[in-house]
Amino acid sequence: MVGKRLRWVVVAWVLFLAGILLTGCSRGPVYTTVAGMVVDSTGVPMANAAIFIGDVAGTSNSSGRFSLTQVRSDATEAIVIQPGRQPEIIPVALAPDPQQITLTVSGQPRRARSGAMVDFIVLLPSLWDTDLDHPWNFTYLSQAEVAREAKALLGIQDLRTVVDYLTLQELGLVCDALKTKNLVWISDELKHRVQVYNRDREEVQDIPFTQISSTGRDGRRSVRAIGETLAAWLGEGPQPQQKPSPAERDEATLAKGAREYIENRYKVTYHGPEVERIKGVAAPIFANSERPTLSFTLGILETKEYNALALPGGYIYITRPLLNLMETESELAAVIAHETAHITHMHAVDNYRRQLVTVLATVFLTVATGDAQGSVDLVNFFEQFIAEGYSKSQEYDADATGFRYLIKAGYDPDAMASMLEKLLALELKFNGREVYSRTHPATSDRIRAINNHRERMGYYRLLGQYL
Repeated sequence: MVGKRLRWVVVAWVLFLAGILLTGCSRGPVYTTVAGMVVDSTGVPMANAAIFIGDVAGTSNSSGRFSLTQVRSDATEAIVIQPGRQPEIIPVALAPDPQQITLTVSGQPRRARSGAMVDFIVLLPSLWDTDLDHPWNFTYLSQAEVAREAKALLGIQDLRTVVDYLTLQELGLVCDALKTKNLVWISDELKHRVQVYNRDREEVQDIPFTQISSTGRDGRRSVRAIGETLAAWLGEGPQPQQKPSPAERDEATLAKGAREYIENRYKVTYHGPEVERIKGVAAPIFANSERPTLSFTLGILETKEYNALALPGGYIYITRPLLNLMETESELAAVIAHETAHITHMHAVDNYRRQLVTVLATVFLTVATGDAQGSVDLVNFFEQFIAEGYSKSQEYDADATGFRYLIKAGYDPDAMASMLEKLLALELKFNGREVYSRTHPATSDRIRAINNHRERMGYYRLLGQYL
């Protein structure tokens, strides 16, 4: 019996070591450089064409030539788009070594999707957990149903991802090509709110929806009431009874104390030409966020600190020294976009709710003494929040999301990096004391992350320009 067990142990270890060796020997993606020329059917070079291979994009010069680096060698097709022309999807056979290819395009005029206009295109991976199988008085197509047309007509390979980076005007062009009045999706951060882009108004609205129970073949199950919400939005159904989510209730609680706390701590300027300028810069950022209907309040903190604060309920404050540090509207927009992301993604609410969990745990541990309090003192919460700031993951998320807001709002996204470079210079000047980075991750790390993000976002910026 012992010998048999020993044999099994030996076999298990052999398999384990073999797995490690195989994993260690497996190769990751191989990247290559692809250069060449874009020509028409007669061999004439085509200038100003956009070339997309995998997640890498570039344009052809006046001689029709292009060069792309860091292209995955296992890519199997290139998408070429000329202004006002039908995208060309061209098979390619790449190799690990740098290579030259010729991409031939026919230059067909751009057209729209065949078929009737629909009320909605719903960009969800699956509709099985929604109530859209109900016979609603509106027409819609799913993400899967328009995927082929989005690629063939617009050169878009992942429509759900792309909508996060397109301007409102560019979303309108998508609607025109796919023949829909509205685009619908759910952001990754706001799971109980549906985003609806309306072509006529060229605006996005975020609309709360509820979970309902539905009887299906698998018995009763909870589904997302998206169909009911869209019908009500069109005015073709009763307005659903919407209750604020627990996070929204906590946000409202924090919002009541946020302004009072700030005004007790700082002298605040809410009016005047400078505040009006800030509001003008901020307006397109708010309109392109996931919560465009949220009411925002902007103010200048009269203090010596270099900082900006985002508090629940839409409160954004910029200190006077930081405001004076900004040289362009895009730099101001970068700071506002970063702070807006903290609010739209409810980062402070998440921190507050984590404190509530700690308080509840304390209650259970000290219930016998009766000394524990069952709530978080808001003054203490804001004191700690101002001192410690957001978590590193929240700061990185606000940078990445703010970068996206800048693109959608039409500002120069490079201003995010230039603003961070200025803050890094301040850190070096003051040895890291009493500057903006006091409540943020290392600025050098943020710059590195933004630069990586900027390289990836070049794809979406170019795609938007060629819609």
